Amino acid sequence: AGAWHTLHEDDDYSFHGMKPEPSAVNQRPLLEQLQKNARKFNLALAMDPDADRIRFADARMDIDMNRFAPIAYANVLAGGLKGGVVHSVPSSGFTGKIARSEGQPVVETMVGFKNFREAFNAGKVVMGFEESDGISFKGHTLEKCSLAGFLAALTALSDHNSNLSDQYLALQKKYGYYYPDRAGVDVKGVSVEDWQRYKSAVVDVLQHKLFKVGDTLTIGGAEKTIQSLNTIDGVKIVLDDDSWILLRPSGTEPKFRYYFEVVSDRELADAGPMLAAYNEAAESLLQKARDYVDNAK
Repeated sequence: AGAWHTLHEDDDYSFHGMKPEPSAVNQRPLLEQLQKNARKFNLALAMDPDADRIRFADARMDIDMNRFAPIAYANVLAGGLKGGVVHSVPSSGFTGKIARSEGQPVVETMVGFKNFREAFNAGKVVMGFEESDGISFKGHTLEKCSLAGFLAALTALSDHNSNLSDQYLALQKKYGYYYPDRAGVDVKGVSVEDWQRYKSAVVDVLQHKLFKVGDTLTIGGAEKTIQSLNTIDGVKIVLDDDSWILLRPSGTEPKFRYYFEVVSDRELADAGPMLAAYNEAAESLLQKARDYVDNAK
């Protein structure tokens, strides 16, 4: 027999003293409960209060949107619905790799689900997602919707008769191994006006003055050649092995964010050291841009 358990059903306007968002930290109790129950098929999900963002887990794995999106998209294609995918520029490239491999278009946009509307309305794509745990589908709302994500997860479980983590691992073996991460640095002691000027100056340096296509970066002791630069939202540096680094200012607070993804054709026993190297490279590039601006004053 199956079982259904819910948490945090009571009205608590302090949100039990935690940030009301799907996150790795907030997923831990769900993972622990699934592992304790030890059922063959299992699924946990967490939504934010207005039910626009959703994050999954099973007993093996915390499944954020960077991991769930390839599962959902591959299942859409397997169901016979053809079309591309749209995602925000900080999101993992895994789903895009699946789309390109299957001859479908990929659209990257600035951060913000509203930026997906053009691709959806033009009929180019069947799914859109962003790494901050938002997802929606063709024929559904043009905004992110956790209920659509939940139904897609149930469909994937039912269609494949396997847990989401098993499906994710199978997709990795077929298309490659993707290891995304993110970090950031606060800019303290600035007014709103000063922050607007400062971030624009730093972004201009990042986009136009530090590097160009064909240059090399040394990351983790290895030289990587810049394959392309995407400047629709900060600067995304795509390297010759499809790994990448994105540097952009936050749209809500005085902070620079950096995102990065290690891409490999083989599974990494421990991606931690390589992710740390990309984190260090992102920090270094951002600091160079900030130094450039500060020295120009």
